[in-house]
Amino acid sequence: MSALTMVILAALGSLVIRSALVTALAGVTIGPRVGRGLRLVAPSVLAGLVAQTLLIQESMSESMGGSTGELVGESTGELLFRSLGSWHIAAAMAALVAWRTRSVAITLAVGMTAVWLLELV
Repeated sequence: MSALTMVILAALGSLVIRSALVTALAGVTIGPRVGRGLRLVAPSVLAGLVAQTLLIQESMSESMGGSTGELVGESTGELLFRSLGSWHIAAAMAALVAWRTRSVAITLAVGMTAVWLLELV
């Protein structure tokens, strides 16, 4: 099975699962307590992804092999922490902007721009 076929099947599977959930819950009213909790899901997921990206380094070799772009090397299973770098500076800038503006769009724009500019240096 080709990579493109797998991506298309995964996308279709995701669409079917989300559509089924939306369809099944179309007439259901969510209580205010559950609604308040659900509003915290997206920021929590984003915080987890950012924390993992900033703190944890994969233990696999980062060299790329062949024309398929597969990772080369074996996973040792050990947990490696990232050393401080441009990503951490950009994250601190984005956190400051998030705290001051409370705007997701501005925070993402500042963070991505900071990463891009700091990588150029």
